Amino acid sequence: MFSQYFGNYLLNKKAVTTEELKEVLEYQKSIHVKLGVLAINFGYMDSTQVQEVHQLQMKIDKKFGEIALQLGYLNEQQLQDLLSTQKLGHLQLSQALIDKKHFTFDQLQKELENYKQDCQLTNEQIENLQQGDIDKIIDVFLKFENSIHSKIYSNYTALMLKSIIRLLDATPRVEKNPSRDNYTAEWLVYQKIYGEYNLFTGIAADKETFLTLASKFAGQKFTVIDEMVKSSVAEFLSVHNGIFLVNMSNRNVELQMDPQILYQQAKIENNEETYITPIYLIDGKFDLIISNTNFLSP
Repeated sequence: MFSQYFGNYLLNKKAVTTEELKEVLEYQKSIHVKLGVLAINFGYMDSTQVQEVHQLQMKIDKKFGEIALQLGYLNEQQLQDLLSTQKLGHLQLSQALIDKKHFTFDQLQKELENYKQDCQLTNEQIENLQQGDIDKIIDVFLKFENSIHSKIYSNYTALMLKSIIRLLDATPRVEKNPSRDNYTAEWLVYQKIYGEYNLFTGIAADKETFLTLASKFAGQKFTVIDEMVKSSVAEFLSVHNGIFLVNMSNRNVELQMDPQILYQQAKIENNEETYITPIYLIDGKFDLIISNTNFLSP
């Protein structure tokens, strides 16, 4: 995930343009191959087995390699072979910036040092970013200290990033929870979780990002918001929340969830227990909304 944060830093400094950043992020995809593709290329798994693992990832919070090991499709040595073949994200971005001649090696080293200093990040935090440790990244960038459910909110948000990586986009980035007044969401998918405690969740986006989310989840290109688009975004939130409920059940916390509800021009009340977290994809931004009270304004 270092690529997303360092890339955004370079963009804000005007060290790269929006077009150049998109170019290198797209380019680095070509040098980072997912484990499923690698497993097929190595002859370790067939396409049916890979698809089975992908389907299970929509139900449980586990990495591709963990599930493949459990099913007996990979052994430990094969998994290590595949992981060692993948390149670390921070190296990919650096290589892409050099390959595309946007930076020299000296310029890149200088900007990396500036990033660490300007953002006041420790060596440990930089390492967490480079290794893509999502749970620790959430602790660095997001603060839920005012909430009685701070740990639950952190776990929920970390799981959302994992869900995005598995099902939508390999390059999500969270930013600090903004101080925001009440606002109106152009499109909102809303779902209540209840049981030992209540959790009100939502995905708010503009039209273009809503279409992007639906297209990525459904695996087909949408250009107008229709029932298929609405169902796709609603299903993504429901899949994510379903995995969250399984995780909580494993901790002996039993929860249930209501059906998803979709709103257009929804008014959001931003109270002390409502957290609105911007999540950036390579081609859009949506707000993840979490609260222990109903955040919808009448």
